[in-house]
Amino acid sequence: MAGKRGNKWQARLRARDKYHRYTFDTLKEAEAWEASARLALERGEAIPDPLMVTTGYAFGKFVSDTFVLLWGGTRNEASVMRLCNAMVKHFGHDTPIHSLDTLAYDGWMMECKRQGNSDGTLNRKTSAFSRIMKKAKAQGYVDTLPETTWRRELQGRLRWVTEDEERRLMQTFDLWGMDSEMWFSTFLLYTGCRDSDAKRLEWSDIQGNKVSFFNSKNDMPRTLPMPRKAQDAIRWARQQGWERPWSGVKYNTYVKHFQRAKYHMGLGDDPQFIPYALRHTCASRLVQRGVDLRRVRDWMGHKSIKTTMGYAHLAPGDLEVATEALEDTQNNLRVVAQAAKNNG
Repeated sequence: MAGKRGNKWQARLRARDKYHRYTFDTLKEAEAWEASARLALERGEAIPDPLMVTTGYAFGKFVSDTFVLLWGGTRNEASVMRLCNAMVKHFGHDTPIHSLDTLAYDGWMMECKRQGNSDGTLNRKTSAFSRIMKKAKAQGYVDTLPETTWRRELQGRLRWVTEDEERRLMQTFDLWGMDSEMWFSTFLLYTGCRDSDAKRLEWSDIQGNKVSFFNSKNDMPRTLPMPRKAQDAIRWARQQGWERPWSGVKYNTYVKHFQRAKYHMGLGDDPQFIPYALRHTCASRLVQRGVDLRRVRDWMGHKSIKTTMGYAHLAPGDLEVATEALEDTQNNLRVVAQAAKNNG
């Protein structure tokens, strides 16, 4: 417990048969260091530098010191690291973490909105910021947590490629002699895989008319029987002599050519007509053509059925089936009632 020592306050802590004594100007600083030091010992962490209590832990250093503890080894580690780097750049590496209040958070959110961030992106940034600040509070570097805002992520219209748009897209690539763009798009659409998963494929992952996706960080491992058009795309890729099925496709170049084709098709004002729409197209067509959601989940590799449920409203006749079921129930009740009346 901290005690008065002259005009100062001394914090004392025994750890591993060793005493740590540090002097602070105020009782609050001494108690804050003791609290953070005890918490660090409980968690097996290093005892915090007392200077961080008096001068303020620099935000950038705190993020660097705690990142592995908060996100190390998680599947989204790389994306969160990029987000945190941008966060540190905005607030300033040397800014004391205790100075980041609600006003600072709101200003950051306003800047993100001006950059065109969606509600989903704002929520992910808020989540990372909240975890960092809660960690800082638990270690005694922040007294009060900033008030954060969570935005409702509305399920908008899923953008899929119509059969006419598919035909025009492939014709455009064919007209321009962009065979790799045409066949890569075909493979993405007819397997529903992510572009990153297609790029990671090895030739050994393709056996006959089946393709296996093993190394995705976002989806479950799965083996799919390839539709005829996907098989055609793989046959074309084999003829190129590439080291891996799609190693000859440079993704940045592919996206640039996809954008060019989009404008050529008169869809330049459609922000959702992007390569990822090919994955949506696969899932949407499966549901629209009567494939049950469990099989759609397995085909797409969704880890949660909640993701697949985003396509449920596309299923043909779902509500009609429910209506028929209720009408059958009503009919059965009427039959039972009539039988009871007759027997009575």
